[in-house]
Amino acid sequence: MEDLQFPQPYQHSHKPVIDINKVLESDRTFGQRAADWVVMISENRQNERDRLEHLACQDRALIRIHEQLKTLEARRSGGTQEQDGT
Repeated sequence: MEDLQFPQPYQHSHKPVIDINKVLESDRTFGQRAADWVVMISENRQNERDRLEHLACQDRALIRIHEQLKTLEARRSGGTQEQDGT
């Protein structure tokens, strides 16, 4: 049986990999970094508003579900009380 011969392992011949985020950060001026910070703060505030609006919608839905469950329970227990939806 003849000996198996394997090729030499592949070697990359390129410059070391760099962190592009560090390169981009170092190339920006103070004004550009400040503007990006302002945009980030604004986006965070909008995200918080959206989250709070979503939570308020969930609260309203849960209140309606709770009212409907109370109405169904009242009917089931023999009462005929209707909730006014508030």
